[in-house]
Amino acid sequence: MERITVTVTSDLFDEVNQEASLRKNISVRSLIGEIQKEFALPDGMYSVRLQGSTKALDLDKTLDQIGVKSGAQIIFTRERRSAARAVAEGRDPNKRPLSGLKRASVRIEPGGQSFALEWQPAIIGRPDANNPATASALAVNLGNHEEVKSVSRQHAAITERNGTYLIESLQAHNLVKMNGEDVEIGERRRLSDRDELLVGKIALSFHVRETDGADGAKA
Repeated sequence: MERITVTVTSDLFDEVNQEASLRKNISVRSLIGEIQKEFALPDGMYSVRLQGSTKALDLDKTLDQIGVKSGAQIIFTRERRSAARAVAEGRDPNKRPLSGLKRASVRIEPGGQSFALEWQPAIIGRPDANNPATASALAVNLGNHEEVKSVSRQHAAITERNGTYLIESLQAHNLVKMNGEDVEIGERRRLSDRDELLVGKIALSFHVRETDGADGAKA
């Protein structure tokens, strides 16, 4: 995949300006995850924007879709309010409503707990043990599973557009598997009913059904 070279600037780094070679097809969300991992940054709400702009880049778009080219300067910042507080107050800018065309859920297999997806991106992961309030930001919270240590705090994300659900990995070192295949960073796979997912060592299944747009799911 074609790559671009950009400068990532942040006062969170020991050296404010960092040169980075990035895949053009990496999503902004995955880029933030990789920056957090590279610089061992704590959990929180982060955003990136282009130099000279005050608008945060769309988390669900790739650098290519946004039009970021080699030589660009990207500003990386941490939001002042905690993610848990913003979610509790209904102001989390990273959450958006689903279209309502199809209802989806994720279930722990075999026959375990089911999580209805009520917003997007639907983050699959585990809460920070040092900050339990982060659990409220997870759509699929695997914190109670015996294999939880194999799961990243923000492991994967499910998004929806016009009734189509997509899954992507958020951690390059801990990819989600779909039907036995790795979902690479920067890639989004279309989900279908009963697709099998593997998050760390935890088996999940995805379920989706049509709705009538008014009274809920069709019989």
